[in-house]
Amino acid sequence: TCVADAKGKAVFKSPKGYKAGVYAVVIPGPKFFEVVVNEPVIKLASDTVDLVGNLQVKQSKENQVFLDYIRFLNSKKKESDQVRALMDAQRDPLAKNGMRAQLEEMDKAVKKYQTDVIAANPDLLAAALVRMGMAPELPEIRKPDGSLDSAAQYYQYRAHYWDNFNLKDERIVRVPVFANKFDEYIAKTIPQFPNTINALAEEMIARTDGKNDVFKYMVNAITHKYETSDIMGMDAVFVHMGQTYYCPTDGKPGRVDWMTPDKIDKLCERVKKQAPLVLGKKAP
Repeated sequence: TCVADAKGKAVFKSPKGYKAGVYAVVIPGPKFFEVVVNEPVIKLASDTVDLVGNLQVKQSKENQVFLDYIRFLNSKKKESDQVRALMDAQRDPLAKNGMRAQLEEMDKAVKKYQTDVIAANPDLLAAALVRMGMAPELPEIRKPDGSLDSAAQYYQYRAHYWDNFNLKDERIVRVPVFANKFDEYIAKTIPQFPNTINALAEEMIARTDGKNDVFKYMVNAITHKYETSDIMGMDAVFVHMGQTYYCPTDGKPGRVDWMTPDKIDKLCERVKKQAPLVLGKKAP
């Protein structure tokens, strides 16, 4: 938190600095705008009439790239909304086909802009944000009779879900798009069966470097989600996470180092008690 001076100047300056990520500057209203934090000094200017619309970048390559991208997307969205509105009102099939072609061209323009930004700024967090917002390009898979193979499509989608994310880059834990994609993957993309969740969670966590903030985020979030689940049988995921990441096994210490020893001991005691009682185990 900071207070603006009489000229409207506000300075955030932590002695420890700020970890890279996307931050929101919130003012009374509440109104806010987002800032990409990945440089020692960032200077932005705006006014309270239209924070985002009047935002100016005085010093920050990251934020200039990001702001230009957001404004480009917004302009294309306005254009496409207008075309869709006309298409909905149009009865002539030929005219509708022409409008569909227009929408396809707009979509191609957006994809070209995205790939150009990524290619021109490989080290910028702003470019990583653009990449994370893109869906992987996947071919249609069809059965021998020509119909769409929905099962194969699903497995392909799941296998390539994280293609545009670098899970070894810990900056992404402070980026909303990552949190949203992670929640969607765990709760909706993965079938909610303990064995499947355990296998795919391990596969996903293995794509981190095994110790960074992404690793911590995933292990903590999955453990908490299924430890507190009110769905019968999901305690099996909590037990698996505890045994795999928290609790010492075969004389080796657990991989979680961000909890105090007494808290890990309590968690592992719960895991030990629940392990023989998960669904499918022979009753003691």
